[in-house]
Amino acid sequence: HREFLDDLKKMYEIAGTKAQPLTFLFSDTEIVEESFLEDVANILSSGEVPNLYTGDELNAIRASIDKAAKEAKVQQNPEAMYDFFISRVRQNLHVVFCLSYIGTSFADYCRMYPSLVSGTTAIWLLSWPGEALTEVALKFLSEGSLEEIYRA
Repeated sequence: HREFLDDLKKMYEIAGTKAQPLTFLFSDTEIVEESFLEDVANILSSGEVPNLYTGDELNAIRASIDKAAKEAKVQQNPEAMYDFFISRVRQNLHVVFCLSYIGTSFADYCRMYPSLVSGTTAIWLLSWPGEALTEVALKFLSEGSLEEIYRA
């Protein structure tokens, strides 16, 4: 997990301190630990990954964005500087999260991490196979709040 967090720090540096647009391509095959998914969900929902930086690292970030923050008339206090940094990350870091909708993993991920749905736009690249359509329909019918008259 440490290597994944180090990679996130590099992306945040490019997007937040250098203000360069960046696309983070992440697929479900790269979910080695569940915490990876939690971090991606946090990026989608707030732009922040909790405890990503140490105090010294945050000081270095504030120093690196000091000029841009002054130009943007940001208050020169730690909280305002961090908010400015995260706003630049949110503006420049674009997440492309590729998931297979076949099987239960997709539904489980969406249930556990609502920002995977609320913080994204779904683009279906292939038509759904009949098996997947049937599975989704049966799950909805068995667990959904559909009135009994419509179930027949």
